[in-house]
Amino acid sequence: MEIGIILAMIMTIGELLKKQGLHPQIIPWINTAIGIFANLFLNGVNLENAGYGFILGLIASGLYDNTKIYTLFKKSYYHK
Repeated sequence: MEIGIILAMIMTIGELLKKQGLHPQIIPWINTAIGIFANLFLNGVNLENAGYGFILGLIASGLYDNTKIYTLFKKSYYHK
């Protein structure tokens, strides 16, 4: 459950930053950094937790990109 909470937090922060006008190509980098820091904060500071946080940030970025693709597909499919 903790992983799901971290992923939701990372994606929410990335989405809020995107809505504030931040360039979308920077968001995956920010997601990765947030994932590392959040996992280190919640699970203790060591190299393994930093690696897991890095992976969580990449997963959140992938989920962000996939939802973006789905949204574009849905808009183009229903608005012909």
